[in-house]
Amino acid sequence: MTSIENEKYKLTKPRITIITPVYNRRHTIMRTINSVLNQTFKDYEYIIIDDGSTDPCDDLIIPIMESNVIPIKYIKKEDGGVHSARNVGFKEGRGELIVCIDSDDELTPNACEWFIEAWDSIPNCDKNQYWQIKGQCLGDDGKITDKLYPAGFNRLPLKKQIKIMNRFVGEQLGCRVTNIMKNNLFPEPDGITYVSESLLWKQLNNKYKTIGLNKIVRLFHNDAGNRLSVSKKKSLQNCKNFLWNFYMSNCLKHKSSVKLTFISFLKYGIVKNILSKNEKDFVDKYRIRTKRSCIIRFLLWLPCKIFAPIYRKKDVIFKNEV
Repeated sequence: MTSIENEKYKLTKPRITIITPVYNRRHTIMRTINSVLNQTFKDYEYIIIDDGSTDPCDDLIIPIMESNVIPIKYIKKEDGGVHSARNVGFKEGRGELIVCIDSDDELTPNACEWFIEAWDSIPNCDKNQYWQIKGQCLGDDGKITDKLYPAGFNRLPLKKQIKIMNRFVGEQLGCRVTNIMKNNLFPEPDGITYVSESLLWKQLNNKYKTIGLNKIVRLFHNDAGNRLSVSKKKSLQNCKNFLWNFYMSNCLKHKSSVKLTFISFLKYGIVKNILSKNEKDFVDKYRIRTKRSCIIRFLLWLPCKIFAPIYRKKDVIFKNEV
């Protein structure tokens, strides 16, 4: 891993850190960078982590660094998945708060200002109860991508907040307490290239409270093809990623609706059938053995057997890997 930083970065002690992991996003990274440059709140640092891109952005990023308009640190590392890139950003962050904006999205101009205002509104004696401020996103269709927070949400006790947040399934943007993130990094298991955000977010939601903002802090774009965090390409690697994430979610006893539970177990059964040919040891290591899972898997045994070969044949790349 290598890194460079500009003079302004060396002289800055920021209140907020903005991080952007980037992987093959040369065609979108500048709109993300411009949205950072246009922040009304200026007491921040910007850390860009290139996660092994094959279309490097040096010629785009370095001139901005040299201009010293904003404090920037530019880190280049081997491809390890977006979770590993975020971990690098969390470790390097020096601000009191830290926000991660994807390399194909934008911060709204007042995003950092609103995050800081919300954080400063909490009495210092109560700040240890909170781990994030979470704001709304606007999609390409001009609609907010998730539910709004109900009136009085920020004053609710933790258990009531958890019940409400479990119903949120759309896109939002969180600005998190840096020290909490430094002590709660994403796991980086060998052979896994994608770790779901929800594995970590749900754990922290169960420990700390959230400040909910009904202000738009992020413009969420879908025009960059597959997003950095997850690819839909059918491959053995993505099957392994899904199996590991589903196994960990069950170990952590994350709750979900009956419908979502059955859909997830159907996917689990299909993926397990596919991997059992080439990755039997991996499947055995991450086999779910709870009583509930045994019952659901029994009910879904036939559909899994039927859909596994169909899933495998649908994609030429996947067929070649098998």
